[in-house]
Amino acid sequence: MSRIAKLAAKIMVLVLLGGFAGAVLVRVAPGFGTDEAEMDSRLNSESIQALRQANQDQTSFAAFYFHYLGSLFRGDLGESRTLQRPVAQLLRERLPWTLKLVALGLGLGWSLGVSLAIAT
Repeated sequence: MSRIAKLAAKIMVLVLLGGFAGAVLVRVAPGFGTDEAEMDSRLNSESIQALRQANQDQTSFAAFYFHYLGSLFRGDLGESRTLQRPVAQLLRERLPWTLKLVALGLGLGWSLGVSLAIAT
């Protein structure tokens, strides 16, 4: 039992470190933190500065990541900035189509693979 617990702990640490590394890579990517609303030519400099201030809480890698993990464990996936709707709701709406497309892709991939294997 202790081997399983150690393995589970190692996997959990690996997942957390991988998630943190992914968050860091996304944050250092060019264009991160730029809101598409900032590109609106009708906005003046004060409005753009207000948009940047609203996103100021996301500048620290560690603080953002651990805040996100805490929300994730409570079942809160956040809100889509573009659609202004909860992410969990968007995922629930799109899950049936996603599963259909995955099943179709797997079916076609296996069919093609088996057909090519038989042909060879």
